[in-house]
Amino acid sequence: MAMKFYSINGYLSSTMWITANLMQLFTLRFCRRYWSHDNDPSGGMFDQMTRAARSTTANIAEGLGRHQTSRETELRLLDVARASLAELHSDFYFIILESGMSLWKRDSEGPQRFNKLKISQPTYTNDWTVESLEYIRTLAGQFAPWCEHERIDIAINSLMLLADRLMLMIETKMNSLLTDFRQNGGFTEALTQERIVSKQKQISETDAPTCPKCGKPMQKRMIKKGDRQGNMFWGCTEWPKCNGTRQIND
Repeated sequence: MAMKFYSINGYLSSTMWITANLMQLFTLRFCRRYWSHDNDPSGGMFDQMTRAARSTTANIAEGLGRHQTSRETELRLLDVARASLAELHSDFYFIILESGMSLWKRDSEGPQRFNKLKISQPTYTNDWTVESLEYIRTLAGQFAPWCEHERIDIAINSLMLLADRLMLMIETKMNSLLTDFRQNGGFTEALTQERIVSKQKQISETDAPTCPKCGKPMQKRMIKKGDRQGNMFWGCTEWPKCNGTRQIND
């Protein structure tokens, strides 16, 4: 099976990763602006929120980087990113709750205007690293009037909307990956299956008997515990799905 590896360029062009960078950038700027020794004496909120934002971006990058080597690992990393983003969203929600500020209703003017800001798939040419940096900075300039608004309630509501948008991207990607993984697996899973098939083929070409339970080829195994420790027996190659055995002298 020919594999085309998902290089670093793959996540640099991902709108999900780009949106995560915006989320991390504006979260850091928000924390620098609003958390101080007076209202966050231990630095706990600053640390918690910036770490959650960073974890979201980093796990998306790492997950997309594992796209061809293991879909299962990619799903796990995206799930970590989703959990980190949910944690960050919860922190912004609590600030709204504790301060008495209002949360925008979805059909109100704020969300309708904010959602007109689009993050489209970028088109890079030569130096993707440089071009992605320029693209993210351009987008940051468009989102800044909302996410860095002088009124904290507008800034927080905007950041929560951005987090909602990113959460939808992550969940859509995970659902797509899950469907594909169920059907095809990934590179690592394919290698495992290939080893199993190869092993079964090699065994079938020898004088190994077939399993009395499922009919698959058997292979010699050693008893590792008990009174018969060290003795050999025939065990099914489908173990642990099948526990069929035969004595060597059968």
